[in-house]
Amino acid sequence: ADFDHFLAEQVVAAGIPLHESTRLTALKATSHGWELRGEPDFHATARFILDASGDGGFLRRQLNLADATADLE
Repeated sequence: ADFDHFLAEQVVAAGIPLHESTRLTALKATSHGWELRGEPDFHATARFILDASGDGGFLRRQLNLADATADLE
């Protein structure tokens, strides 16, 4: 929780919008990066995205990525 709070502070300090109560529902690769949709009424585009939601995270599920947690041990 401390690290999450630190990251949130850095985002806000850099002038980047922080959407804490947003649940992502869709991810689409585009020619310019990524398009994200979520609830409630969220839409964003990004050149890159970072998923810090843990080993069962949104990106892993959406992109069908293998579980690499065993490689970290």
